[in-house]
Amino acid sequence: MGKELYDNSDVAKRMFEKANEILEFSITQIMFGEDA
Repeated sequence: MGKELYDNSDVAKRMFEKANEILEFSITQIMFGEDA
């Protein structure tokens, strides 16, 4: 879910990282982790 976008877009990557910061946990780990 969004991994290709995250991997290929600097803007998207910054937005995901900002979401991690705002949420105070790693939503990217949940989305892209081994268990995802």
